[in-house]
Amino acid sequence: MNKSNCLLWAVPRWIARGRPEQERYLVIRWSRIPWGFLHFLVGEMDPATGQIQVTSYKPPPGHRKTRPAFTFAGSVTEGDH
Repeated sequence: MNKSNCLLWAVPRWIARGRPEQERYLVIRWSRIPWGFLHFLVGEMDPATGQIQVTSYKPPPGHRKTRPAFTFAGSVTEGDH
């Protein structure tokens, strides 16, 4: 499992060029976990629904943060749960 963080994962995907008609967003919100500060997500407009679909890099389910870490082993998740 590779180590990263939400910022290092999201920014390159936000900058990368997609299809010309593709709308891509960098979404920033307050973190929901202790010791967290900000959480970065990438959103793309779904033309079929008119909704922004977000993905992000997060720690595995059940992970308990005990100290700040610049990178961690996580996974890409769909939505903002």
